Amino acid sequence: MKKTHSANTGEIVITFGAGVVRKAIGCLFLGFTFYQLGFGNVESPSFVFVWASLAAFGWHMVFARHYVTVNRQKGLMSRVISSVYPVFRFEANLDAVRGFVVARAKHRRDQHGLKVHQIFVLFASGERQPFLAGNKAKLIVEGREIAALCDKPFFVDEEST
Repeated sequence: MKKTHSANTGEIVITFGAGVVRKAIGCLFLGFTFYQLGFGNVESPSFVFVWASLAAFGWHMVFARHYVTVNRQKGLMSRVISSVYPVFRFEANLDAVRGFVVARAKHRRDQHGLKVHQIFVLFASGERQPFLAGNKAKLIVEGREIAALCDKPFFVDEEST
């Protein structure tokens, strides 16, 4: 997690992700696809589909970005996952946000069958929107950081964890 502050816009950006590992894996996929393009036989329709899928996956891994922005001047918070094209965007008005909570996800499980933890955004209307998912200890650290930037309370739901 890396935090940067823009003096011009007043925007604070928190960047997530293991960038070096992700980019290295993407470069391996891209290297394989360029090798196949140069020296392989990319003529059959099924091989073209496989080649294109590997190239798109590698391209996405190399250029993917995941970040949260908080702009207190505009009163906006957003989470963005993008590559060459936008993949996901969540925006919330800070005036409508009442806090953040780390709790177990109701319907999601990890590869071992255990429930995944999530940071939920609590809105004034009573709505809970999922914001980030992952390891509970890591989410508590990230959640406290985001809540402090937004000047909102942060909770850990011990009943569901």
